[in-house]
Amino acid sequence: MRKNFLSKRNQRFFHNAIHFLQHLAVQGMAGLARRLSPASAYRLASFLGAAWFLLFRRRRAIIHRNLEVAFGDRLDERSREGIGRECCRHALATAMDLLVRAGVAGKDNWRSFAAMDPVLEEALFQPHPRGLAILSAHLGSWEMGQFFCGAAGAPVNPVMRTLDNPYLNRRSVELRSAFGAAVIPKIGALRGLLKVLRAGGRVAIMADQNAPVAGEFLPFFGAPAATYVDYAKVLVRQECDVLFTACLREGYRFRFRFASRRLAVPAAGSVEERARELVRSYLAVLEEVIARHPEQYLWMHRRWKRQPAGRPSLYEGLGKPLSQKLRKEIYANPENSPSYSRF
Repeated sequence: MRKNFLSKRNQRFFHNAIHFLQHLAVQGMAGLARRLSPASAYRLASFLGAAWFLLFRRRRAIIHRNLEVAFGDRLDERSREGIGRECCRHALATAMDLLVRAGVAGKDNWRSFAAMDPVLEEALFQPHPRGLAILSAHLGSWEMGQFFCGAAGAPVNPVMRTLDNPYLNRRSVELRSAFGAAVIPKIGALRGLLKVLRAGGRVAIMADQNAPVAGEFLPFFGAPAATYVDYAKVLVRQECDVLFTACLREGYRFRFRFASRRLAVPAAGSVEERARELVRSYLAVLEEVIARHPEQYLWMHRRWKRQPAGRPSLYEGLGKPLSQKLRKEIYANPENSPSYSRF
C-alpha cells in the first residue's frame, strides 16, 4: 500500500514537472518570437517544421499513408514527400501565428492581413435569430480564423478540448477568448452549443478528426472514416444557419484569406438522416478545399484510425505502400468515391 501510494504521488509530481517544463518551453518560444521580426519568426517555424518531418519517422509514415489513402495514384512518392514536408511547416507556422499576432494585428488593422470573402462577411453581420454555426477543420491557420472574426467585431465561440497540461490550457483559453468570445468545453459541448445558438450567437466547430465510438462511419476521400455527427443533430433541431469556412495561409508570412460556403440544412427526413446529410455536405466541401491546398491540412493525424468492424487497420505496415488488397477493400463500396472529384 505504501509503495503504491508513493508511486502515484511520484507519478503526479512527474506529470506536473513535465507540464511546467512544457509551459516554460512555450513561454521561451513566445519570448523569442517577440524579439524576432515576423519574417524571421516564420523562417524559424519553417525550419522547425521541416526538421520535425525529417526526424519523426513514425509521424512521417502516418502522413504518407494518409496521403496515399486520400489521393491514391494521383500522387507519386515524391509528391507525397513534398506535401508532407509542407504540412509540417504549415503546422509550425500555425503555432507561430499565435505568437506573432499579439504585436501585429488588432481591431483597427486586421484587414491588412486577412481577406474575408463575401460569404463569410455577410453571414457574420446578418442577424441569426436561431444562431450561426461555423464548421471548419484543421486546415490552413484554423486558430487565426476565429481571431479575425473577433477582430472584425463578430466574436465566435469555439468548441475546445481541455488540454491535459493546465498551464497550456489556461493560455489556450485566453487566446481563444479574445474580443469577447467564450470557449465551449468539448465535454458537455452539445448543451453549450445549444445555449449560444438559442441566444442568436455564433459557434465554431472543428469536426474533421477521428471520432470515438459514438461517431458514425462516413466516406472521407473515399475511405470510411469515424465522423462526429451528434453536433449536427443539435444544428438540425435548432434550425440554425450553417457555414463552412477555412482561413488559408498565403505563404510563410502573416497573410491569410478565407474560403467559405453556406451549407443547406436538409428539410426532409428524420433528425438523424438530416444530420447525416449535413455532415456529408461538410465533408464534401472540406475535401474540395483540401484537394486544392493539400499542404495546408493536418495530415499527421490518424484520420482513419477507427474502422468498421471486421476491417483491417489502415495504418498497418506503415512505411510501406498500401497493399492492393486493402485498397480494393476501402473502395469496394461505390458510395465511397472521393467527393472532390465532382468539383
